[in-house]
Amino acid sequence: MVQGGGPYQSCSSLPYGDELSCFGPTGAMDANAASPLHFTGQHHDEETGLEHFAARNYTSTWGRWMTPDPRGGHFANPQTLDRYVYSGDSPATLTDPSGMDFYLTCTHTNHNVNTCQKVNDGGETEWVQGTTIGGRFVATLVGGPPHGALSDQYGQHYNGQFDQSGFQFTSASGLSSHGVFAIGTRATDLKGAGLYAGFAGKFNDNCGGTCVGSGSIFGTYAQLRALEARILHNPGLDFFDIFHGTFFGLGPQNYRDNNGAGPSGHLVSRVRTEHVRAAFDQFHYDGSYPYGPGFFAHAASAFRSIVHLFTGPRELPYPRTYP
Repeated sequence: MVQGGGPYQSCSSLPYGDELSCFGPTGAMDANAASPLHFTGQHHDEETGLEHFAARNYTSTWGRWMTPDPRGGHFANPQTLDRYVYSGDSPATLTDPSGMDFYLTCTHTNHNVNTCQKVNDGGETEWVQGTTIGGRFVATLVGGPPHGALSDQYGQHYNGQFDQSGFQFTSASGLSSHGVFAIGTRATDLKGAGLYAGFAGKFNDNCGGTCVGSGSIFGTYAQLRALEARILHNPGLDFFDIFHGTFFGLGPQNYRDNNGAGPSGHLVSRVRTEHVRAAFDQFHYDGSYPYGPGFFAHAASAFRSIVHLFTGPRELPYPRTYP
């Protein structure tokens, strides 16, 4: 902590945050611990002894969360499937500032085998960025608290948005990457850009392991209707979509942005059926536009959706509120 241009207080702890010690500007131990921001920059409650993170509380005494992760972590890293464990039991090298995250995608070559590898994201295999530590690949994960700053597990900051080419993340150094939602994490809020400018998005899943990312977009009823007029209405086989309840053009309506070069947005409009004149609708990104070169890849994802009804993971309900 800095005050008046010089150090006012410094704090240190063991890797899990226990045995916290704070020292004042003279180097003497500060028994009052003036700064409330302690372990990984989170708020420390003197009465309960807990650190308040964005999604749940943490106890440094036990090195564990006080409540379980509702989805149980990442399938690519079995250590995180312990629903109470902090940062995959690797607190010296990893942090979990919020529990909300995206993988950053990459193109694999012979020259980046240590920084670009495949992960199983709930059934959808993705090439993602990361680092190899001690022979083990650790994927980079970007996330942040609701409406807050985005960062990875190493503290590097990012700007994030969603547009007609998918999820976009730009590091503080200016490096831009596409993102895919990491299954097993809590919802992440992003702002829309380009075709989706003026919308806010809350993404909480990847269609149960079968798409790039899924959730809802929020705006106004007029904005949603204007967006529908700019993208394709029930193209291809979408007039009969059993996954979203569309039968021969009746019921929810499907709209796609026809991005043939990568992730393709799919809006499932219910503003004239279930949530009449509402200011939000279900939205997800498929890996590519299904009625073109991506037809067979999309068909395979649809088949996995059917299999996942019996084996899991199942798709989470889309968010209906945006605080």
